[in-house]
Amino acid sequence: MRNIWILGLMAILACSSSAGTTGTTGAGDAAADVLRPRPSEASLTCEPPATVPFTPPDVAPPASWDSTRCTTTELNELLDACLLGSLGSTPFTSLVCTNWRTAHPTCAACVFTPVSAAEHGPIVVLPDNYFGLNQLGCLEHFKTNCGKQAGIFASCIDAACDLKGNCEGVADDELGICINASIGEGGGCASTYPNYLNACAGVLGPGKPGNICNPGNQEDDTVWILRLMGLFCGGLPIPDGGLDGASD
Repeated sequence: MRNIWILGLMAILACSSSAGTTGTTGAGDAAADVLRPRPSEASLTCEPPATVPFTPPDVAPPASWDSTRCTTTELNELLDACLLGSLGSTPFTSLVCTNWRTAHPTCAACVFTPVSAAEHGPIVVLPDNYFGLNQLGCLEHFKTNCGKQAGIFASCIDAACDLKGNCEGVADDELGICINASIGEGGGCASTYPNYLNACAGVLGPGKPGNICNPGNQEDDTVWILRLMGLFCGGLPIPDGGLDGASD
């Protein structure tokens, strides 16, 4: 699967929030406290640039949530047939995934949508037949523009702190320092951070409904993916009020 990096980034932002108070957001919401990285004077091995070129993700409107499209058994079978197997090949067109989709057309049509579709479900099929996870679309379900601004912010931080390059494998503390430097005054992502907080005000934070879109602290990715599919397509019980553990 692709776009897993955004899951790790959101988790780091959540875990890095407890001590950080740098910056003003104007959001007036708990999301400001939950998602602010911790500051530090320590030196960095992954110093962020002052100017950050990045490509923001396209965020299509989310498909309507329908709790009748999939069963619990179908979602677990789908996870094994299409999302966890066939590594090194093209999972969507692999024989086992194709056979599963043929046998379960209603559930498959809800879960999988091509990236060219006007609205996206929980799993987006990319042009190379791999998958993207529609975490941002889930946030859009709760508040228009929240997912879009979250994607812009995450893409900027990804570029600024080079999560796939020289920052790969560094401790969360150091990555939090890099993020904090990027969103501070003069940082390359300084404008994207308050936009994100304002757009997601009331959606993310302790007890907020959008927490359910994000992976919980130390939560296995498969559990989070099943929950995301269940939100859009049914088949799984969804906790009321989201998951506080996703953001605390």
